[in-house]
Amino acid sequence: MALLNGTALVTGAGSGIGQATALAYARGGCQNIALADRDESSIANTAQLIGKQWPNVKTLGVVTDVSDQTSVDNMVKKTVEAFGSLDYAANVAGVIKPNVTCTARSLSADYPISEFDRVNNVNARGLMFCVQAETRAMREQAFKVTIEGYPERRAQRGSIINIASTCGLSALSDIMPYVVSKHAVVGVTRAFAVDHGKEGIRINAVCPGIVETPMLLQRIAMLKESEAQIGARKIADDPPIGRLAVAEEIADICVFLSSSMASYMHGSMVMADGGKMAEY
Repeated sequence: MALLNGTALVTGAGSGIGQATALAYARGGCQNIALADRDESSIANTAQLIGKQWPNVKTLGVVTDVSDQTSVDNMVKKTVEAFGSLDYAANVAGVIKPNVTCTARSLSADYPISEFDRVNNVNARGLMFCVQAETRAMREQAFKVTIEGYPERRAQRGSIINIASTCGLSALSDIMPYVVSKHAVVGVTRAFAVDHGKEGIRINAVCPGIVETPMLLQRIAMLKESEAQIGARKIADDPPIGRLAVAEEIADICVFLSSSMASYMHGSMVMADGGKMAEY
């Protein structure tokens, strides 16, 4: 049974959770997928992966800087122009790695404001730009269900999924800008859900724990070389489930939340952390 139909848009689609989500949307039944990322070659790689497995799925690559409102508006405009609608959006693009001018994680009081601004311009402000533009496009569309045979009562104009983090509900040490930015993602999700639910637009967030992605490798690389193995082992041993998540597990949640199977989920923060938050 196909869970989805129509058109999806994924930011950060060139790697990690974003790439896995784009592939999951194709697997879930989307006929059209817009792939947004800052890196054109990574977009092409994701498009190639989709084409090999689902040759009938149409893709559109859009080089996008989510921290730039004009770039985001253009991303959504091109998607709707190319495919006629925007039914699902997964806002995955984000940063955690310190800039070259900030070579290591720091205590909160010691972070330069420039680093705070850099992370929040992408993770918080940029995500807000995306949700605004996506909501404005979706509110112009007709209601429809995503699964054949589902009752019209479960129809929607669109569904938006934001990738937050367990750091949007709690905190890890020494990454204050990231923690603040992911709390902002939770706030944006809830605010838009309250304001736009009656328009038929469902907005939810996924809060992953630590996922095996390039971002994780960046985090491990931030440790001193002599501590890298110990640090990687400690990270892997942390969740009660006994392992890290893989990107595909987060992507599958995005597909479910996008679909009519989740038609009464709205303004929800879905934890996917292997039980870590359940620990004392």
